[in-house]
Amino acid sequence: MKKTYLLFAFAFLIIAITSNAQVTDIDGHQYKTVKIGKQVWMAENLNVSHFRNGDSIPDIKDNKGWVKIFNEGKPAWCNYNNDAGYGQKYGKLYNLNAVKDRRGVAPKGWHIPTDADWTILANYLGGWRLAGKKMKTTYGWTKTQFWIR
Repeated sequence: MKKTYLLFAFAFLIIAITSNAQVTDIDGHQYKTVKIGKQVWMAENLNVSHFRNGDSIPDIKDNKGWVKIFNEGKPAWCNYNNDAGYGQKYGKLYNLNAVKDRRGVAPKGWHIPTDADWTILANYLGGWRLAGKKMKTTYGWTKTQFWIR
């Protein structure tokens, strides 16, 4: 059951409206940025537990609660496998309700990438077939993959 509902969780990069060298979220986390073409992207996944206005985003730790809060149309986040260590290293996972919430999950001056943003990025990197290969990391991963059971 967890497999089905984690499809609604997102770990994501954020794209900037402005081009600062570093960005700080409402929780005080600082993120490195990278300029790719004419776009500025966060070089790290988001790890915030509050909306831009300071409202808290609930941390849901069990499958039943995750499904319930999603079906109620409420925002939530979790750490992969409910392990805070993953959250510190890779950022949090957010449900679609958190991502689309008007209060804004992205830091001020930043937004969740649109399809158009992704297309611009992919085109700059040589098209969809090449973009993923050019952006993948060669460090920071163990041999254990993050498969959903």
